[in-house]
Amino acid sequence: MHGLNKLLHFCVLVCFAQTVGGSEIIDGEKAPEDSMQYMVSLQTRWGHECGGFLISEEFVVTAAHCRDHAALQHVRLGHHDLKEAKSVSIEYTCKFPAYWSVGHGDDIMLVKLAERAPLNSKTKTIPLPNSATNLKENQTCSVAGWGKTETHRYGVTELRVVSVSIIDPPICQEMWGNDLPRNIICAGGFGTKKGFCQGDSGGPLVCNGEAVGVVSFNKHANCDYPDVPNVYTDLSKYLPWIHNVLRENKCV
Repeated sequence: MHGLNKLLHFCVLVCFAQTVGGSEIIDGEKAPEDSMQYMVSLQTRWGHECGGFLISEEFVVTAAHCRDHAALQHVRLGHHDLKEAKSVSIEYTCKFPAYWSVGHGDDIMLVKLAERAPLNSKTKTIPLPNSATNLKENQTCSVAGWGKTETHRYGVTELRVVSVSIIDPPICQEMWGNDLPRNIICAGGFGTKKGFCQGDSGGPLVCNGEAVGVVSFNKHANCDYPDVPNVYTDLSKYLPWIHNVLRENKCV
């Protein structure tokens, strides 16, 4: 039944939205163990579903579409090898109120942990931008995840990372046929095999040490990146909502 659900999810995304949530890192390398200690794996009873990143002891940021067709149960953190990582149960999740499906924008979600993450040398938070993100074309950033390394391969158990370049918004819109949602960032994918794939959804786009974007979608489930850039949710546009949820400790 789980396999059938996965198949139906794939068909809905490809046949109707013509986009698919990002999953595995393409053309990347194994992440050094002393880096990116903010990375989190969101898991169902079957294992890894999406990436995410720790912004406080109690909250993780990820993509809203990660909960569209998956019953998230816990996260794994504190180690790049998922077999060694600590498991922490999920208390509740908060999708951004305006979100309704992947490819249509507002693809961001907060995950409240059932217990505080033990911050230490292996588990850290990542800073968020203070205001609107000021990214420059061709600026080098990074994205990491446990997703597929090729379109038709399985995900990995050890975190991988790749460098990607920021693509100017008007150029990205033109490449996508002027059909992109609001509040997005484009990086990687076009003209290179560097980027994300199925399983990397929800992970952070990191620029200058800050989480500025959330892995959202690419095109036709094709992770070999032929003709369009990868698309991320612009995290800076959701800072007031994030701070409200953290302050109120409930979905708002």
